[in-house]
Amino acid sequence: MGRQLSLRISRIGEAVICLIYAFITGIPITLVTTKNSRKKRIFSEMMNMLLMVMFIPVFVAGAYMVLNVEVIYHVDSAVIAFIDDLLYENTVFYVAVMWIIPILLGIFLHELAHANACRACKGGRVYEYGFLMGLIPGFYTAIDESGISGPGARFKKIQVMLAGVEANILFAGISLILSCLIFNLNEIFIHWADINITLCLFNLLFFDKLDGQRSIALILGLDVLNNDFIRAKNVVRSRRMKKELLKKGPVGLMKIIACYAFEVFSFMYPLVIIMNILIIGGLFICF
Repeated sequence: MGRQLSLRISRIGEAVICLIYAFITGIPITLVTTKNSRKKRIFSEMMNMLLMVMFIPVFVAGAYMVLNVEVIYHVDSAVIAFIDDLLYENTVFYVAVMWIIPILLGIFLHELAHANACRACKGGRVYEYGFLMGLIPGFYTAIDESGISGPGARFKKIQVMLAGVEANILFAGISLILSCLIFNLNEIFIHWADINITLCLFNLLFFDKLDGQRSIALILGLDVLNNDFIRAKNVVRSRRMKKELLKKGPVGLMKIIACYAFEVFSFMYPLVIIMNILIIGGLFICF
């Protein structure tokens, strides 16, 4: 009887731990499943090419307008005036407009860009779009870039990894331009740009499963299909692997440095989760 009771308690404890982990990392909720038709691939190729061509010029134009344009447009509109007044009178509206909307919209465009870039490549597949319900909500896309092959396959995979960052930069540039065109809402759009630049920089870090780590791994030829980057960890711990890489010259040295960077930043990932919890909690306490 005592053994059965202890077994039940351990199962309940395991279930609680799984629920807490799912709440922190997010529970995936499928919104849309999609098929990879030829028409969708052509559309994705057009959108991906447009993103690659436009994200830098738009951001530079937005930054130039904010820093150099002397004449800023003041739009007289009852709707804009209403939003401007409500922004500082309603706390919930302020948090929604200044934080929730730009973060969710930035993550949505980020994931959509990943999907378009993957589908644009021959062999890339997109399966579904969904929402992550948890402590830090967001969106996700289920993609498979492992089938991308042929000339320039590595470059195409790198573009799949970096497309989300490019989308955030494009969104930040559009926000900067709008901050000059609609001066009444200047503070809102500047804040939207700041949030998307932050999302961009965060995703470029070497944290486990983020775009920066996976992109650098692709550039250096490391195994990105291994979820825990076992090869990178083995390089850090094995003198023999280090010696073999050093024989390849500067490229081998860069791989060793990247492996150490992966290992160090992987330990920092829990700190980022804790920091996000403190920021979100502090935000609601302040307001």
